[in-house]
Amino acid sequence: MASRNSKRNLLRQLSDMAGLAEVSEKILGAEPPPVDLTGTWECTKTEGESGKILEALKVPFLKRKTAASPKGQTEKIEAKGRRQLIITETWSPSEGGKFAKFDLKLDGSAQKLRLPTGAAADANVEWEDDVVVGYFQGKHGLEVRRYLREGFDQVEEMCVEYRATTANGAVSAIRVFTRCDPTDHRFNQGEPS
Repeated sequence: MASRNSKRNLLRQLSDMAGLAEVSEKILGAEPPPVDLTGTWECTKTEGESGKILEALKVPFLKRKTAASPKGQTEKIEAKGRRQLIITETWSPSEGGKFAKFDLKLDGSAQKLRLPTGAAADANVEWEDDVVVGYFQGKHGLEVRRYLREGFDQVEEMCVEYRATTANGAVSAIRVFTRCDPTDHRFNQGEPS
């Protein structure tokens, strides 16, 4: 069996190099992601320096001080093999019950993604080992990392870490999510189709 799997992996690698990844995916099926982020996640806490990240992104002082907390935000994630995540963000009713749905391509190609400021910017996103890493291009100099870790009481946590370099050095902020019940009515009100 190991020989068959290694042949499949070799075929996938050769297909990718030849630009035929979609063809091999149709023949062999979707390659599973290194880590399965599928599920519904709720932001339960933040760590690090969120204000410093916003400052590095040139967000004005007053906006930084009045920025909404991400606590209560949910993300419903659907993995489409190794090459794609579909993420539906839901902000709590206290934040206006906003929704955003985006298709995250994990092949390193350029795509427009939303910054923490709400503005859109070009980014390249791909797997680096078992971490989804997004690099925002241009003046933003922002790196976003999405990964799993074991948290308090051995509860699995998904972290969305923002990293930026400032004149005073590197800063980071982490939004920590825990799995939640997808049938909970708080996370299914008015979701975009």
